[in-house]
Amino acid sequence: MKPYDAPAIIDAVAAISRVVLRSGGRLVSGGHPTIAPVMLTVCEQIGVRGAVDVFQSRWFEDRISEETKELAKLGMGRVHFVEKEETMEASLSAMRQEMFKTCPMAAVFVGGMDAIVKEHEMVGRILPGVPRIPIKGPGGAATRLPTKDAHLPPEITDLLDARQYPFLASVLVQALERKCVGVP
Repeated sequence: MKPYDAPAIIDAVAAISRVVLRSGGRLVSGGHPTIAPVMLTVCEQIGVRGAVDVFQSRWFEDRISEETKELAKLGMGRVHFVEKEETMEASLSAMRQEMFKTCPMAAVFVGGMDAIVKEHEMVGRILPGVPRIPIKGPGGAATRLPTKDAHLPPEITDLLDARQYPFLASVLVQALERKCVGVP
């Protein structure tokens, strides 16, 4: 068995994207060649335009998927290019800093490799009050992310290992909406 379940990662991203978009939220992501097209495709499927922001370092400009380019061209979302730095690591750091300037309500981590751990830590430093939510069911580096001091609503912590992604996404968005409006 692999340390991650690729179809489950896509299922989780799609489920979270659907619930967030249907509740009037926005999605912000780095330009991962699998994840970004899933979020943009969900936009297209449910008829929401312009609610996805994909950040891409010019270091990887030539690797952005054709699907992402096409869906952005159709108005499903926008691709924001961040200038290339001297190293790949510096370029990714600059891209993440730009991405975090969008002031997200929460940061959700699904699957991933070692870079997701760095991104999780960066969110904690730059946006210390933002909930950092590792969806652990599909595996990947997200399973290693801590939930202690992650500012998670209590009803979410026990569900992070669940593989019922539509249910998890619904509970997650409801809890974040309550937190946003100050309802216990």
